[in-house]
Amino acid sequence: MSRALAYCLRTVKLNRSDMHDYQDEGVQFIKDHPYCGMFVDLGLGKTVMTGTAMLDLIADGEINKVLVVAPKRVARTGWPTEFDEWGHLCFYKMSIIAGNAKERAAAANKDCHFYTVSVDNIAWLCEHFKTKWPFDAVVLDESSMFKSHTSQRFKMLRRVRKYIKRIVELTATPAAEGYMGIFSQIYLLDEGERFGSTIGGYQENYFTQNRYNFKWKLRPGAEDEIIRKISDICLVMKAEDYLDMHEPNFVPVPVELDGETAERYRMMEEESLVEIMPEDFDEHLDDPIVIEAEQAASLQSKLLQMCSGFIYDTKIVGITEDDKVIKQKDTYRLHDLKFDALEELLETTLADKNVLIAYHFKPTLERLKERFKDLVVMDDDGKCIKKWNAGKIRLLAAHPQSAGHGLNLQHGGHVIVYIDNPWSLERFLQFNGRLHRQGQKYPVTIYQFKAMLRTPNGLLAETADDVVIQALVEKEDVQDAFFALLERIKGRIKRRKKSKNKGVWDDEE
Repeated sequence: MSRALAYCLRTVKLNRSDMHDYQDEGVQFIKDHPYCGMFVDLGLGKTVMTGTAMLDLIADGEINKVLVVAPKRVARTGWPTEFDEWGHLCFYKMSIIAGNAKERAAAANKDCHFYTVSVDNIAWLCEHFKTKWPFDAVVLDESSMFKSHTSQRFKMLRRVRKYIKRIVELTATPAAEGYMGIFSQIYLLDEGERFGSTIGGYQENYFTQNRYNFKWKLRPGAEDEIIRKISDICLVMKAEDYLDMHEPNFVPVPVELDGETAERYRMMEEESLVEIMPEDFDEHLDDPIVIEAEQAASLQSKLLQMCSGFIYDTKIVGITEDDKVIKQKDTYRLHDLKFDALEELLETTLADKNVLIAYHFKPTLERLKERFKDLVVMDDDGKCIKKWNAGKIRLLAAHPQSAGHGLNLQHGGHVIVYIDNPWSLERFLQFNGRLHRQGQKYPVTIYQFKAMLRTPNGLLAETADDVVIQALVEKEDVQDAFFALLERIKGRIKRRKKSKNKGVWDDEE
């Protein structure tokens, strides 16, 4: 028995005959459309659909070399592992283009049919081959990573587009952050046939711009027109149409800010600054430390940091010889409320559960590691995935940005905890899809920790956590929701001042 056959017998779980009818439909769509978008929900098997279609096209002599561009972990482990698990794909090994420049070049020049490269290295790969581009088929696993028309990855791939016979774009969230990002994704498919060759023309035809905040908004009827124009080359598959899966159960975990913690939050919210006493942090200073938020976006960040129990203080400490600013970032811990609540939850409701913990801030991760000694942090190469799926990891911490795409974690647990709340709707949906996907045997429960604040009258007031969570659940733009909160805060301050003058409190929202 050959070594390759022996390996396949150990790893194979499914054969081509096990593919669902809708997956066969996806395979045929890819084969029928040389440049297409597969907007397929998480867990429907877009990897096996695409791999099978590419395999058929190789067998027919239509293509020879397939390049998969994906997030780092997905490129290194996701695609190779998926191929290993299917009988008709397992014999096709992948050359993983990674490492230093010399190692990447060697991997790119290997003689095989399938190659993977991380999205961070696609610009390098385009520059490396230039006009001698060898890959006649390219798969963009998470095409939303090419939504920015100004990004280097888009510009470089655009240069080699004329050498590519087939492109397949894969994503469950092509327009999670808005329809502006559709332009560059579709341009890579049709080279401007549907929306023109410039972003300016696309904006002019489908959007209007607010002259005060310069934000773009879809014209009436533009959404339907955009969808109609791409419908011939894009296949949409929704999980609810094909899978018998319960919707995730979202459970808010309120954590009340009180005492000095609440006072500091209100000060930052209303005055865009906060004073903290140096003796609380072993600082050898007499005067209070004043931390300011200089603009609205900075205020949003500061308030979310304070909800999570810390605050950054970034200072300019010097200038280099070439006039570059030198900054110093200090971190001040403000409270442990979310971590206390998480510990209680893990000891009670989730005592017998494996939990995937989502964090956004580095200080949050450091405190998680300090508090929970059995915590495992997702590594860059995804080496802990097998242990997680085998049920051998109780607490797995991961960042939605780096673990949000292409990782199959549904076999290791069915509980997600957001101790920090992500700003990106796309990352939120993708991260949830690591557990809520095909093969998950249990309903997925998602706990969202949120800081609470009460007015002096005892009524609940919105916090930055509230706004982010509500926007994510309702699939709205987080930034817009936060700016709306700022307007409500201004109104609340005006009412407070007016009520104080009358000698009463009026905290009505």
